[in-house]
Amino acid sequence: MKENKLLKKYKNVPVVARATVWFMICSLLQKGISFITTPIFTRLLTTEQYGLFSVYTSWLQIITIFSTFRLDYSVFNKGMSKYSDKRDEYTSAMLGLTTVINSVLLVIYLIFRQAINQFTELNTIIFLCMFIQLYFIPAINFWSLRQRYEFKYRMVVAVTLIMAVANAVIGILAVLASENRGLARICSGALVEAIIGIVIYIGVMIKGRTFWKFEYVKFAVLFNIPLIPHYFSTYIVEQSDRIMIQKLIDFGAAALYSIAYTVGGIVKIFISALTNTLIPLQYRMLENRQYKELNRQITGVMLGVSYMIVCLSIIAPEIVLILGGKEYMSAVYVMPPVMASVYFSFLYTLLANVEFFFDKNKFAMKISLIGAAVNIILNYILIPYFGFVAAAYTTLICYVIYALGHLVYVNKISASVAGGSIFKSDKLVLLGVFTTTLTIAISALYRYSFSRYVLFFVAMIIILVERKNIFKFVKEMK
Repeated sequence: MKENKLLKKYKNVPVVARATVWFMICSLLQKGISFITTPIFTRLLTTEQYGLFSVYTSWLQIITIFSTFRLDYSVFNKGMSKYSDKRDEYTSAMLGLTTVINSVLLVIYLIFRQAINQFTELNTIIFLCMFIQLYFIPAINFWSLRQRYEFKYRMVVAVTLIMAVANAVIGILAVLASENRGLARICSGALVEAIIGIVIYIGVMIKGRTFWKFEYVKFAVLFNIPLIPHYFSTYIVEQSDRIMIQKLIDFGAAALYSIAYTVGGIVKIFISALTNTLIPLQYRMLENRQYKELNRQITGVMLGVSYMIVCLSIIAPEIVLILGGKEYMSAVYVMPPVMASVYFSFLYTLLANVEFFFDKNKFAMKISLIGAAVNIILNYILIPYFGFVAAAYTTLICYVIYALGHLVYVNKISASVAGGSIFKSDKLVLLGVFTTTLTIAISALYRYSFSRYVLFFVAMIIILVERKNIFKFVKEMK
């Protein structure tokens, strides 16, 4: 009887809320698996080997922008709305386009591989592993986005967890069996994604039966051309830190920075799931001109993200110790700016979605180029003098620039479209300032464990007391 009642209550929860919760659970489990295995890898690999893997990941993310033309971002959700009766065709056509782009890039690499290898300090085997991922990651991403857009969460959760477990297990086995452990870690991840990606690739193509369609290609490319500098600049801010630390210091310093960034990844993974779920919700509210409701929900979500950032900042030393051990403890002071930057990163992403809905996507390019330029210049100046910790603060500065710029621009758009500001700028900015100040202030308590434990306990009590309001807010997301 109790099980039936619980099942009935579960089924009565709106599908948007259900999907949001499951995507978050899935993302947290995925990150949890990564967290469990990270201490293993940091102990099996030297800091230089772990730094190699981290730098490889950064290059992969940057090159992915060009290999996919970022068709698995906002333009895909726009296409799901624009071609609502031909979603299978559109999905397979986008996958076909990324395959063509990857093939062109592979030929370019093979021609200039010696110069590229020398510049990146990565060898040909590593780059071939990268191209294997570049061919099949889009298949996984397009399929997942399609499922998320329609709130079909079961298969996405299953596939994501299978990939996470397989990546961890095969990665550990490969590292243990190899002398070149850094390369083994890279190749094992590529193998897992290729196996799953091939299956999904074939499924998408069979269902869509469209490798190329000029209408879809034209729409996607024209929509994304102004955004490519934006996406590239964004990834420069996110990934260039490790590359510049490697170049200006060494692979070991890049490894230390990466461990701290991994902790920030807890919130980013959570936010990624939340963003993918909120995009369709945002679009529907904008279509129905429910601007007040949109502002209320976004403000509530930002408050929750802020709270999570502060809670994780309190226990940052323990997390770094678990992940990397004493050898990585100097990375703990990277945590405050990294965690604070997550708030502004999420805020500008939500704001950009509003711009994309109204086809106002050129501003994103301009503000992103400014942010990327600031990031590179500050890193080049500050890293040699203040070490890898400086890179985290330059990243925070860039995300603040992004968020404030998008906030001003979105309110400018909404003034003409909605007759007033959609978002309450003062609340969002004050919340960001409060989150940043508190997160950095908490770092002064890193040596005082008892004080931090008391703070964390109080934070958990507040969540327990407010749990009914939290559940009520989640249920209203429909």
